[in-house]
Amino acid sequence: FWDVYRGGATIPQVIQDLLMCLEYYLVDRIPLFGIEKCIKFLEGVKEYLLTNSNNILPLPIINSIGFKFSEHLKGYSLPLATNIDFVMLDMYRAAKENQYASLNCMGILSDWEQKNLVDFNNQEFRKISLQQYVFKLQFDIEIRSRVFDLLDELYKSIEGDEAEATLSLNIQKMDLRKAQAKEVEGGLLIETVPTGPAK
Repeated sequence: FWDVYRGGATIPQVIQDLLMCLEYYLVDRIPLFGIEKCIKFLEGVKEYLLTNSNNILPLPIINSIGFKFSEHLKGYSLPLATNIDFVMLDMYRAAKENQYASLNCMGILSDWEQKNLVDFNNQEFRKISLQQYVFKLQFDIEIRSRVFDLLDELYKSIEGDEAEATLSLNIQKMDLRKAQAKEVEGGLLIETVPTGPAK
């Protein structure tokens, strides 16, 4: 249900529409008042959703807000990355959103939803995943130590898991400490050097 209002599951249409409208309002309409004026309000939205949601349906909205306003709301979406399942779900979401042209053929979305979804997904901030978001945060000295602590906890949380190698690799892809820079034509390539179970 991570991307339920993006054609990812079958639930009542009214719930999908409400979630889509809420995300659109918070990401596209609220900032018209000036993002600096809205920071406290958006922090309150996150707190409310994390505290009061009894399922994950509205949580991807936190992702959208954090990704869109990463300059003003540093680390806004970071709490979601404390759960490796959310990281994995958002990787699938990011990959799938590049293929929405096929969804119309499947009859999952109405014409109106399809148009809005395509327009929304064409925005730059929709092209990254939670995994990439966490990686980029480590270039910000103000928040780097918070991210390192989160990653260390994630490594501990998967110890002994039957999918430990796969999960470890995906955590390492978020971890700047596991990366190395290599000169390539036109610049630098940063790549993960797997260690431990992921090697």
